[in-house]
Amino acid sequence: LKKPNGIHIDKVSVLTPVSKTIVCETLSIRSENVFVTGSPQVLCNLEQKGDIVLLLSTSDLITRDPSANLIKIANYLRNNSIPYLVRTHPREDKSIWDGFKQSTTPLLSDDLSKAKMVVAYTGTPSLNVVASGLPLINLAPNDNFTSIIPPNYNAILPNLARNFDEVIALLYNNV
Repeated sequence: LKKPNGIHIDKVSVLTPVSKTIVCETLSIRSENVFVTGSPQVLCNLEQKGDIVLLLSTSDLITRDPSANLIKIANYLRNNSIPYLVRTHPREDKSIWDGFKQSTTPLLSDDLSKAKMVVAYTGTPSLNVVASGLPLINLAPNDNFTSIIPPNYNAILPNLARNFDEVIALLYNNV
C-alpha cells in the first residue's frame, strides 16, 4: 500500500479491523479516520458544503421495494422545491429515474460532498455515509433491507424508516 502523491486523504473505510491496522500503519492515517465498514472506499478532501438531499437507490428497486418509496420521496422533494440528487445503483435500470435529477459522477464521495443529508436504502453505502459524517435516513421497507447490515452496526444507523411517511417525518427532524 502506497499513499498517492499530491492527494490528501481525510478518511478511509476498510473491509476488516486487520485492514484498518494496515492502512493506519502504512499510510500514516490516524485510527479515528479509518472506519471498518465492510466496504473499502477512500474519501478524499471531503468537505460538506452541500445543500441537497442525496438519494441512494438500489439495484432491482421495483422488485425489492414494490411501493417504490424512494421514487415517492424524490417526487416529494421535486414537487416541494427541495434540492435533491438521485445516485442510482450501478446495476439499476436508470430509466425509472427519467425526469429526476441524477448524479453523473463515478464516486460516491463526490456526491456526498454536495449533500447536507442522505436518504438511502439500507446497504453498504450507508456505512460510507456514516463515515462521512452526514445525517442519514436508512430506508428499509421490508426485512430484506434490515438484514443487509450486520446487527452490531445498528447503533450507528439510528434513523431507520420503513416507508415514505416515516422518511418525510425524519427528514424534517434533520433538515
